[in-house]
Amino acid sequence: MQGAARQDSAVRLLAALLIASLASRADARDATGYRGGQKIRVKVVEVAGAELEARTARAFKTMARAEAVRWGPIIKTAGVKLD
Repeated sequence: MQGAARQDSAVRLLAALLIASLASRADARDATGYRGGQKIRVKVVEVAGAELEARTARAFKTMARAEAVRWGPIIKTAGVKLD
Protein backbone atom coordinates (compact mmCIF):
# COMPACT_ATOMS: atom_id res chain seq x y z
CA MET A 1 0.00 0.00 0.00
CA GLN A 2 2.96 2.32 0.56
CA GLY A 3 3.79 2.27 -3.16
CA ALA A 4 0.25 3.33 -4.07
CA ALA A 5 0.44 6.23 -1.61
CA ARG A 6 3.77 7.31 -3.13
CA GLN A 7 2.29 7.18 -6.65
CA ASP A 8 -0.73 9.19 -5.51
CA SER A 9 1.52 11.84 -3.96
CA ALA A 10 3.61 12.00 -7.11
CA VAL A 11 0.54 12.41 -9.32
CA ARG A 12 -0.76 15.20 -7.08
CA LEU A 13 2.62 16.91 -7.21
CA LEU A 14 2.73 16.82 -11.00
CA ALA A 15 -0.84 18.11 -11.21
CA ALA A 16 0.17 21.01 -8.98
CA LEU A 17 3.15 21.64 -11.26
CA LEU A 18 0.86 21.83 -14.27
CA ILE A 19 -1.43 24.26 -12.48
CA ALA A 20 1.49 26.41 -11.36
CA SER A 21 2.88 26.49 -14.89
CA LEU A 22 -0.30 28.27 -15.99
CA ALA A 23 0.61 31.31 -13.91
CA SER A 24 2.43 33.74 -16.12
CA ARG A 25 3.72 37.22 -15.51
CA ALA A 26 1.76 38.59 -18.48
CA ASP A 27 -1.56 37.91 -16.70
CA ALA A 28 -0.59 39.75 -13.51
CA ARG A 29 -2.83 42.59 -12.35
CA ASP A 30 -2.54 45.08 -9.51
CA ALA A 31 -4.49 44.48 -6.33
CA THR A 32 -4.51 45.69 -2.73
CA GLY A 33 -3.11 43.46 -0.02
CA TYR A 34 -2.46 44.02 3.65
CA ARG A 35 0.69 43.51 5.70
CA GLY A 36 0.72 44.40 9.37
CA GLY A 37 -2.65 46.11 8.94
CA GLN A 38 -1.26 48.46 6.27
CA LYS A 39 -2.38 48.49 2.65
CA ILE A 40 0.21 47.38 0.10
CA ARG A 41 0.10 46.95 -3.68
CA VAL A 42 0.55 43.40 -4.92
CA LYS A 43 0.49 41.67 -8.28
CA VAL A 44 -2.17 38.96 -8.58
CA VAL A 45 -2.39 36.11 -11.10
CA GLU A 46 -5.16 33.62 -11.73
CA VAL A 47 -4.26 29.95 -11.47
CA ALA A 48 -6.92 27.30 -12.01
CA GLY A 49 -9.69 29.73 -11.13
CA ALA A 50 -8.05 31.01 -7.94
CA GLU A 51 -6.23 34.31 -7.48
CA LEU A 52 -2.72 34.10 -6.04
CA GLU A 53 -0.13 36.73 -5.23
CA ALA A 54 2.34 36.59 -8.14
CA ARG A 55 5.45 36.03 -5.98
CA THR A 56 3.74 33.15 -4.18
CA ALA A 57 2.78 31.54 -7.49
CA ARG A 58 6.33 31.95 -8.80
CA ALA A 59 7.83 30.43 -5.62
CA PHE A 60 5.41 27.49 -5.84
CA LYS A 61 6.30 26.98 -9.50
CA THR A 62 10.01 26.88 -8.62
CA MET A 63 9.36 24.37 -5.84
CA ALA A 64 7.15 22.23 -8.06
CA ARG A 65 9.82 22.09 -10.78
CA ALA A 66 12.41 20.95 -8.25
CA GLU A 67 10.07 18.24 -6.97
CA ALA A 68 9.27 17.13 -10.52
CA VAL A 69 12.98 16.55 -11.08
CA ARG A 70 13.08 14.50 -7.89
CA TRP A 71 9.90 12.49 -8.54
CA GLY A 72 10.11 12.20 -12.34
CA PRO A 73 12.17 8.98 -12.40
CA ILE A 74 9.94 7.39 -9.76
CA ILE A 75 6.80 8.17 -11.75
CA LYS A 76 8.34 6.80 -14.96
CA THR A 77 9.41 3.62 -13.13
CA ALA A 78 5.93 3.21 -11.65
CA GLY A 79 4.34 3.62 -15.05
CA VAL A 80 1.93 6.36 -14.02
CA LYS A 81 0.29 8.06 -17.01
CA LEU A 82 -0.89 11.65 -16.63
CA ASP A 83 -2.68 12.10 -19.94
